[in-house]
Amino acid sequence: MPNDVISEEPLELSVQAYPAALRGAAAGLLLASGLAVLGILARALLAEPALTASAALRAFLAVSALPALAAWLVGRALRAHVRVDGNRLAVQVGGQDHDVPLAAIVDVEPWRLPLPRPGLVLRLDSGQRFALGIAAPDPSPLVARLADAGVPHAARALAHPTLVYGRVKHAAGQLGWRRLLAKFPLFAALVAGVVFNAHQQVAYGGTLGQYELEGAVPYVWSFLGYWAAVSVSLVFYATVWRWPAELVALLAARWGEPPASRVRRSVELICRIAYYAGVPALLALRFAQ
Repeated sequence: MPNDVISEEPLELSVQAYPAALRGAAAGLLLASGLAVLGILARALLAEPALTASAALRAFLAVSALPALAAWLVGRALRAHVRVDGNRLAVQVGGQDHDVPLAAIVDVEPWRLPLPRPGLVLRLDSGQRFALGIAAPDPSPLVARLADAGVPHAARALAHPTLVYGRVKHAAGQLGWRRLLAKFPLFAALVAGVVFNAHQQVAYGGTLGQYELEGAVPYVWSFLGYWAAVSVSLVFYATVWRWPAELVALLAARWGEPPASRVRRSVELICRIAYYAGVPALLALRFAQ
């Protein structure tokens, strides 16, 4: 049984607290988003007549980007604060407090899929589940504290594939806003500059052809149009690589943390090469045709 009083400092974490229905909705939206990317790619490569680039981008925004955005908004709305202090676990979400005695927790059940992110539910001695599923990029610190408190099966839960997956992914680091800015808008501006210049050479006879004929405003708007289209294209391209990479990383977590760490490093390297080297290579191939 859990200890009556825990001597450690209180554990406080920022999490997301999902009622079962909203967790299912958010997970379904993300699954739909990922499957839509693969479907669009298959349609573009295999179908006759072939899907045009503009049609593929419109489909991506409608059936992949929008569901992913909706799932993110659900998660934002369910941001919560969890605290393990003394002999109780408390979750504060949406201005409401939910708490449960540690002695009433008889099992820790990690989610089978880390969607919308890695998470868990708590089984209570009443036979019911705690009202909220607790999700975080890495829920392991919470589970480890529950294990230290003597909660049954918490230590075993730490080896669950979805918790291993979250722990390894979190340790590998997250894309902060600076890296996101460099990866998409800034890199897209470089790629768009190359495509825009090619368009200017063909349509207007020089890099500043449209500027000299029509003025600065049409010239700038033309570049911004290319920049926006290339940015969306790069998000689509990165997503095509990211979903299979995460699936491989999740499967590797079934064999434990060391293999999962090695696979995580490998898939991240492959994704970076495919993006930062693959995009210029594809661009060069297009101009060589």
